[in-house]
Amino acid sequence: MSHYSRGPLVCEDRACLIQALEEMGFHPEYHDEPQRLVGFQGDRRADKAHVIIRRAEVGHASNDIGFFFSADGTCEALISDYDKIRHSDTWTGKVQQLTAKHVALAKASALGHRAEARIDEKGRVRIRITGNL
Repeated sequence: MSHYSRGPLVCEDRACLIQALEEMGFHPEYHDEPQRLVGFQGDRRADKAHVIIRRAEVGHASNDIGFFFSADGTCEALISDYDKIRHSDTWTGKVQQLTAKHVALAKASALGHRAEARIDEKGRVRIRITGNL
């Protein structure tokens, strides 16, 4: 049974995290109350998360990947040691980058601005914000 590692993730907004995961091709679940993660053998683990990518989407013989939001607003990514091979710090960095993109777009829109985002040739997110709508 693979152990889950917890890693901090800068994430202000659950909805933007979900949008980022969807942009990466996943179909994450969202739960108001954290749910148990499931291991590769179908076993329910003690680890719980609010946002869950089920193991069927993670890869063959994988465990669920979860994101847990603490009462203080911090977020932790829960990734099993086995799944860290494919879903490493580089992967969580991309999740964080895309989440930040969706946060910026949402904030610009809420302030009445037009915003568009693109990813440049080096993989960096570029956001262009223009005047009021």
